[in-house]
Amino acid sequence: MMATKNKIKFNNYQAPDRTSVYTLEKNTYKVRLYFKHLKRFTNKKEVDKYLSEASKLITLSFYELNYLMIDIYRLYRESWIYIESVEQRNKLDAKFYSCGQLFNRFDNNSGILGNFNTFDKYFKVIDNLKEITNELHQVEKDRIKSEPFKVNILSNQIKSASKTVQDFLKA
Repeated sequence: MMATKNKIKFNNYQAPDRTSVYTLEKNTYKVRLYFKHLKRFTNKKEVDKYLSEASKLITLSFYELNYLMIDIYRLYRESWIYIESVEQRNKLDAKFYSCGQLFNRFDNNSGILGNFNTFDKYFKVIDNLKEITNELHQVEKDRIKSEPFKVNILSNQIKSASKTVQDFLKA
C-alpha cells in the first residue's frame, strides 16, 4: 500500500432515530455516499468498517485518476501542435484546469454533504477526462490516419476506474 499524505476519511452517517415510530428507523444506522446510495447497518462497528473501506477505495481511486491525468496531459502536449483551433486548445486547457481544481479539494469532505461532495468531485474529474480523451481521439485519428491506441488505452483505464467506484456504490 502506498503512503499518501492526502487521504479521504469518510465519517458522515446517520445514527438510529430512537424516537421514530418506524422499527427500521429505530434500529439502523444509515450511510449515504452519493445519489441514490443508501446503506443501512445494525451496529456502529459495521458503519465504521464500511466507511473505512469507502475511504480507502476513493482515496486510491483519486490517486489512480491523478496518474491517468498525467498520461493524458502528456498525450495532449504531444498532440498540441496538431490542434489547429485555438478554441479547441482553450477548451482542453480549461478541462485540465477544472480537473486540477477538483484534485486540490478532493480530500475536503467535511460537513453534512462531505461524502456526497467527494464522490461528486470524483465523477466530475472522470467526465472531464472522458471529454478530453474524446477530443484527443479525434485529433490523433486525423493526424495518424489510423486508430489512436494510446488514447484508446487511456479511455479504457478511465472507464475501468469509474466502473470500480460505481460497482462499490451499487454493492
